[in-house]
This record gives sequence, structure tokens and C-alpha cells, in this order.
Amino acid sequence: MTRHRDFLVQLENFRREAYLAAQYLYSEMAVQHAASKSERLLNRLNMTPTFWLSHGSACQTAAYVCLGRVFDTKSRFNVDELLNAFEANLHEFSREALAVRKRDGKPSDPEWLQEYLQRSHYPTSRDVARLRAKVAEYRQVYDRAIKPARHKYIAHREKEEHAEVQALFSGGKVKELWRLVTFLLFAQQRALAAVPQWTPRSTTAPTVLCEVNLQRQAAVKRSTRAHSGRHEEAHGVH
Repeated sequence: MTRHRDFLVQLENFRREAYLAAQYLYSEMAVQHAASKSERLLNRLNMTPTFWLSHGSACQTAAYVCLGRVFDTKSRFNVDELLNAFEANLHEFSREALAVRKRDGKPSDPEWLQEYLQRSHYPTSRDVARLRAKVAEYRQVYDRAIKPARHKYIAHREKEEHAEVQALFSGGKVKELWRLVTFLLFAQQRALAAVPQWTPRSTTAPTVLCEVNLQRQAAVKRSTRAHSGRHEEAHGVH
């Protein structure tokens, strides 16, 4: 079996990308939300506006890159390949396979095992189809709101005029970006819960799960707009 066909390898890649995208997005949102709630903090941020503009631009750029890797259909490691590997390894999620894992090499069943097996859900091709439909739903958001900017400005510079760049980022709303990243984050958590022997590496989980209104004028002085020639367009929300 080639490496990209291995379910656990695909799952680990998806886990990493989902967490990174969430960390970058929630980091930017946390700063914007905090600044919008505290004039004192806003004034402190405006003492070093270039730094915070750079932070926001870097976070969003990194989040877009992560989302591109998740939804890219030309690579070996993406959400579609994860679902392919999942479907090809459904036998690993059978009742018998779960029982073997829970016995943990012991000659007899633990007294709780039969009840546990009875209560467990065993995924089928119908579950895979449902997941594919959900991914397709969120792929539409990616294709409309993320992909244009990711492909034509961040990864490759096909647009340079301010109005054209702004148009690339105008295909979606902050709420949609939040929902997209949160869907991926929760999806990988549920996937990990379905694999009893899986032990992910320690990662600090994002804690900011609130929907916020990112208004660029709430975080930086308008006088810094001249600096934004390199990255302000990458914020996409004004």
C-alpha cells in the first residue's frame, strides 16, 4: 500500500491541516474581537500598527494556504483522499475489528465489551457518501470565497490592481470562513474519536469559537494604509 492510501496517514495530515487553519483564523479573530471590545487595547495596538497588520495578514494567508491543501484535488493528501482511504478501510471499523482492539491481546473479553460493541456505530458506505456530500457543500464555499484569492493572489500573482485584488477576496463572508474552518476542526475531532488506537501529537487547540465582526478600522489607524500595499489586500474584509 502506498503511503497516501493509508488511512491513518491521511487522517494525521487532515488533523494537522485542520488545526493549523483554525489556529491561524482564530488567532486573527481573537485580536480583532478583543480590540473591538476595548478602546484601551485598541490604542495600545495602534502604537505598533505595522506589527498587527503583519500579524493579521500572515494569519489569513496561512489559513488560506492550509485550506488550499485540504481541498486541493491534485495532491495526494487532501480531504478527498482521506475519504477514499476511509472507504477502502471500512473493514477496520467493523464490529469484529473493534472487538479485537478492545481485547488488547487478552485471551478473554472484558465484562463490559459486549454492551460496548452493541452500542457502537459501525460506518458503512452510506456514511462515507454522507461525508462526501457534506464536504461537497463546504467545497462550494471554498471555491467561491477562498480559492480565487489563494490561487490568483497568494500562491500565484495574477492580479495586482487594488480593485482586482479586492474582488478576489469578496466572494465570501467572515461567517462562512469561520464555519468552514470549524467544520474541518470538528470533523477531524470526530474522526479521531472513531479510531481507538490513535494518539495524536499534542497540539494547543484554538479556544476562540465566537463569530466576530472583523472591521479593519477597529484594529489599525487609517494612516497605516500606505503600508498595506504588500499585504492589506490579503485580509479580504474591510
